[in-house]
Amino acid sequence: MYPELRRDVRMLTSLLGRTIREQAGAKTFELVEELRKTSKSLRRRPTARDRKKKDRLIEDLTPPEAEGIARAFTLYFHLVNLAEERQRVRRLEEREAEETPYHGSLRDGIARLLKRGKAIEEIREMLERADIQPVLTAHPTEARRQTISDHLERILGLHRRWEYRARTELQKREVESEILRVLEILWLTEQTRSIRPTVEEEAERLLFFFRQTIIPVVPLFYRRLSKAFEGIDPVQAVLTFGSWVGGDRDGNPSVTPRVSLQTIEHHRQQILDHYRERLIDLRTELSHSERLTSVSAEIRRELADQLIFGAFLEERQERIEPNEVYRRYVALLQRRLERTARRQTDGFSGPEEFLQALQRLERSLIECGSPRTAEGLLQDLRHQVAVFGFHLATLDFRDHSGKFSAAVKQLRGELKKELSFESLEALSDLLGEFPRLEASRLQSEDDELSELVDQFRAIRRIQDETGPQACRRYILSMTHRPSDLWKSIFLSSSARLVHRSDGVWRSRLDFVPLFETIEDLRQAPELLKALFSDSVYRALLADRGDMQEVMLGYSDSNKDGGYLTANWELYRAQKSIVQAAQEHGLQIRFFHGKGGPIDRGGGMSHETILAQAFSATGARIRITEQGEVISAKYSNPSIALRNLEQLTSAALQAAFAVADRQERVEEEWTEAMDALSKRSFQRYQGLVWNDDAFPFFFYQATPIDVIEHLTLGSRPAQRPSGEGLKDLRAIPWVFSWTQSRFILAAWYGLGSALSEFTEREVGLPVLRRMYESWPFFRTLIDNAQLSLAKADLYIAEQYAALVEDQEAASRIYKEIQDEYERSCRSLLDITQQKVLLEPAAVLRESIWLRNPYVDPLNFLQVRFLREWREQQSEELLPLLRLTVHGIASGMKSTG
Repeated sequence: MYPELRRDVRMLTSLLGRTIREQAGAKTFELVEELRKTSKSLRRRPTARDRKKKDRLIEDLTPPEAEGIARAFTLYFHLVNLAEERQRVRRLEEREAEETPYHGSLRDGIARLLKRGKAIEEIREMLERADIQPVLTAHPTEARRQTISDHLERILGLHRRWEYRARTELQKREVESEILRVLEILWLTEQTRSIRPTVEEEAERLLFFFRQTIIPVVPLFYRRLSKAFEGIDPVQAVLTFGSWVGGDRDGNPSVTPRVSLQTIEHHRQQILDHYRERLIDLRTELSHSERLTSVSAEIRRELADQLIFGAFLEERQERIEPNEVYRRYVALLQRRLERTARRQTDGFSGPEEFLQALQRLERSLIECGSPRTAEGLLQDLRHQVAVFGFHLATLDFRDHSGKFSAAVKQLRGELKKELSFESLEALSDLLGEFPRLEASRLQSEDDELSELVDQFRAIRRIQDETGPQACRRYILSMTHRPSDLWKSIFLSSSARLVHRSDGVWRSRLDFVPLFETIEDLRQAPELLKALFSDSVYRALLADRGDMQEVMLGYSDSNKDGGYLTANWELYRAQKSIVQAAQEHGLQIRFFHGKGGPIDRGGGMSHETILAQAFSATGARIRITEQGEVISAKYSNPSIALRNLEQLTSAALQAAFAVADRQERVEEEWTEAMDALSKRSFQRYQGLVWNDDAFPFFFYQATPIDVIEHLTLGSRPAQRPSGEGLKDLRAIPWVFSWTQSRFILAAWYGLGSALSEFTEREVGLPVLRRMYESWPFFRTLIDNAQLSLAKADLYIAEQYAALVEDQEAASRIYKEIQDEYERSCRSLLDITQQKVLLEPAAVLRESIWLRNPYVDPLNFLQVRFLREWREQQSEELLPLLRLTVHGIASGMKSTG
């Protein structure tokens, strides 16, 4: 552990110890200490005596005592996580001071491309075509309340003061007293929600991250980009942002058209408020006197035009010095922006007009001898307008393909004619029929047809009022066949989002198929070829720049087929989809639906993109940032900047790898992956989907029933049909395995596949060469190492003991244990390491140090989970929620 990190942890946790004594008493503090020491002993050298001591300590606890202990360990992890975040920032600051570009930075990425023979102009041209977009979502994986985050942010600020500004011991003690005050508040604050958040509250939480971090960081990102390109300022928005909050209605009845419209308006007001604040700063800065510097003719002309049209009569009340022309010009922009916010005349018609006004000001400053001034606040504002427009983040709409099938069935009755969805060509004459249906006939009942029609009308209204960039995609979950997309296009014509004008097909939306199961990933290339062969759809794509966006579901494919098979099928699908598009003269933009944990596509985004070169073809990529990942990446400006740099650097390198056809994978390797995937799939499916006892094991050997009672997000844990394990969402599926420390979804099936392959005569040498030379396979193995290192079957076995049918539970647990051991042995053989994560010593030590503090929370959860199920006592639910929250904080992972 780094010395500074050790110091910070010691300081913060000692203050927590004082808080525990003050608030809960000496007995609770002593119980916490005894449990901690016993857990450490069990980790070092487990003995029957220590096991009995642990059992006695846990069984003798009353619920109030248990809650105090759970609260103590939960707050401990909050403070440790805070200290680790501070250490990450320190390391970033140290790397910034180094002359050599650090790994993953923009400078590092460009340096690598130059080393590969690329000219700087080539890289800049690729950058000009780039389309890189993180998409923030509100999946229920953020276990921490906003209130808790706010208090921890206060502690972080106080810690910075303690570290830098408190120079004397007296000053340090004063800061520590303030930290104690916040810890006292934290101790007396509920760690978990009892009320499920609304979509509106989720949207407000997202705006918090934009307001506090993302919007301010964007100018810093573009300064880094300019520096990396030797001072060349990008002329277009390389980086933009998207959101699903308020638009994702797949299985979430709370997301209505009204909510979507309200969300967009909040986005709009948020970014316009920011622009108004920056114009105030800019007006203060631009005190240039016309007597001392000249002003461009176009600035004078625009001021004169506005005076002529009466839009600037208020200038007399501004009390601006007569010679301060730039201030007069900025005052004009302020007035017009205020009218824009109120949707009044004489406002800006759109962000483009506002951007042009800023560019005129910039040109004037540069031409008239103030280039440094132009590179300051003005340039930062210009970049923000280019990135965020008047909409802040584009809002994606998403719904389930099954809903469209039900709606079309009703529509056949409304139209009184048969509808064929074999092709879009067959529907072309009817695409104009739908808008003529009376609105009342589509709003008379609360049914799928009315709901979908209202969605498309909301999209049309958003585009008309806020601009086409505010909402430009419709994503179709569980796309199985071309007709799924035809139905969504047909219903969108109800709002004339798709129509024919003067014989030319027009589309105001990108229709995005989402492939989520193993079977759908395998069929995706042929399905897309069928889409591309349809003349009407091809015409709609032409209207959208010959670009097809495709979304890939990492979570559900993993839940469906297991870790190894899902990763391989995602890899194959990307390559085949790009080839299919190239055959039809089209471009592909992949949208990667990833979660935070490895079993939901998580891991190091930078390394994962480089490992799958086709993931960012043409430097175009969208990628979801979900739940706790948003907090991890966007709470701190330095970390947020690092994340955006890594994403852009990786996308550029991947784009050139595809363009230059650099990824040459040996046929022997792909054959090996096919064989590994087939065996892993059999093993995983045999347990998860073909063993009749497994669903009972899952529901009783994990805290899934508690998780379903949690109020982490507005969306239910089950899809509407609620058919047990099949319709359980991937998020609670992964969350449950993480809580019980199996982490099964991130590695199960790997051991059987690898161990059987190594039994072949040349099996192990082939796998070792793959690990050394193939980034995809290396990332696959390294991510699995991390998951196996975090898994803990000593703890998991205690959850297995909760299953009523102990004969079946013992059998299934033994299968899991054997597979775990096979996986560990195989990975060590392939990597030629002595222990898991051997090259990542800091990470390995972090897991090792955390385990004794997570274990007591698991012990408490197992005991009171058993009692809660037996007694059905609502009084125990707050305690169980707290253990879930604490374990999530300790594991730094939910779902």
